[in-house]
Amino acid sequence: MALDPVELQLSLLDVFNTMFTEFYDDRWMCNEIGKAYEAYINGGIINTVDAGPIVPGVYAGAGVGEALADGTIMADILYAACQAMAAAPAPGSDVAILAPAFGAGLTAMCAAATTHTQSTGIITPPTGSTVPWSGPGVGVGIVLPAAGLPLTTAAAAAFVAMVPMTAGGDAFMAAQLAAGTTAAMLGNVITVAVATATGVGTMT
Repeated sequence: MALDPVELQLSLLDVFNTMFTEFYDDRWMCNEIGKAYEAYINGGIINTVDAGPIVPGVYAGAGVGEALADGTIMADILYAACQAMAAAPAPGSDVAILAPAFGAGLTAMCAAATTHTQSTGIITPPTGSTVPWSGPGVGVGIVLPAAGLPLTTAAAAAFVAMVPMTAGGDAFMAAQLAAGTTAAMLGNVITVAVATATGVGTMT
């Protein structure tokens, strides 16, 4: 598996289409968007370079694993934005309130995600032969270098572009959100504890 923007786009489009045809409310929409983003993050692959002291010497290895994210974090942030917009309706509130909620939601969900890897490598002792070693890496958080700003920017631009549209808006929005999410995830950083050593890497 790997981060799959196409699957995210299709999942978001399904949410938008279903909400339009079934007349579901904002709470339902936000929950379903959160589920789509949870599946997206949880489908990614983590690769780390692991190094540091592990008895009886110095460890060098590599880890592979995955994250466990909670989509309700993003859902709640999006729903709070929807409530704020409903409480004080104004032109452009989707750009000013809802677009930043997408970026904030992704950032918060990634920050709270637990990360798990399996590291394999060797320990080099002060004297003697190297020793093979394997063990788990555990951490919390996927750090986004731009704090979700590319997703916020993509959502805001999409809201503006959709104003004159008479058809195809849902598909356009889903595509823009997926592209903005991909951009926001670029250069993400993950740190895990591998016994007494440290693993640093990224999710792709």
